[in-house]
Amino acid sequence: MDKDRTSKSKSLDEQIKEAELRRIQSQSAKFDAEKAEIENRDNLINRWGNQVFKIVGAFVAGGLALAWLMSVVTPLTQMNNELASAKLERAGKKLAQALLESADADSLLSLSRDREEELDSRVGMMTARLDSTIRINESKLIELEATLKKETTRANANLTVMRELRAQIASTKTDIAEGEADKQEIKRIATSPYLSKEAVAKMLKDKGYFCREGLDWSNPAGTGLENKFEVRGKVAYDAATGLTWQQSGSPPMVFANAEMYIKRLNAEKLGGFSDWRFPTLEEAMSLMEPKKSKNEMYINPVFDKTQQRIWTSDKRSASDAWWVNFSIGYCDRNFVLKYYPIRAVR
Repeated sequence: MDKDRTSKSKSLDEQIKEAELRRIQSQSAKFDAEKAEIENRDNLINRWGNQVFKIVGAFVAGGLALAWLMSVVTPLTQMNNELASAKLERAGKKLAQALLESADADSLLSLSRDREEELDSRVGMMTARLDSTIRINESKLIELEATLKKETTRANANLTVMRELRAQIASTKTDIAEGEADKQEIKRIATSPYLSKEAVAKMLKDKGYFCREGLDWSNPAGTGLENKFEVRGKVAYDAATGLTWQQSGSPPMVFANAEMYIKRLNAEKLGGFSDWRFPTLEEAMSLMEPKKSKNEMYINPVFDKTQQRIWTSDKRSASDAWWVNFSIGYCDRNFVLKYYPIRAVR
């Protein structure tokens, strides 16, 4: 590219110089032509003047004629000389002007060449600076891309962690909500005067007590409690629970008469004790065995088989109470005006 620019510049310089040379040669030719014309006129005037002098000298001998002739010829000669000098001076000025213009053209050409070289230098410097800036920016761009990739990977990892944390938080909130619900349910059960079927199902499962299938609270997988009974007169002591049970029980009666029966036992001091009470459903179910014993009941044969069903102190509602059936092996709730026996405990 620089070579092409240099060759083009040389060609342009040569063309300008050739044009100026042709113009100077043309001016010089004109100057030579005018000079030759002036010289021809001078020769013609001189020849005419000489002829006049000869003629006048031949015919006029008087001084007046010569003076007159000289007064005519001399101005003409002087005028011719002045005209020639003026033309020569004008031609010289034109030639000087042409030479000056040629010098100015050379000066302008040199200045243009210098200016072009300066511009080329500036363009080169700017191109080099631009190339350097581009390389620096490319390097920075590569660094930024690497940083962006690294930060993107880190952001994706953080996003994954955040999603996992959110899932854990959501799960924890669910657990808390469920725990709060269970807490409220436990509180409701604890403060309620009635024993719900859900509470019964939970108690049977937690304790492992047997209750045959077919009911919402059944626990047929229960293995029961390994009781350790010791008969003491009309009572049976269970070392496994620390409870002492009435060996037999009352005749069938409605739920409301259970308290009167308990009071009578305490008054009579059955087994020498006066702290007999109504058993809870949990205490009564501790007597339930997973299989029938030799007395064909789901209870240890140390107990009187007359009491196949017994009331408990737990009520399902104002009109229903929980009871235990040892002949079939389950617990249920029934209307409080039904007739079931009572087996006291202490």
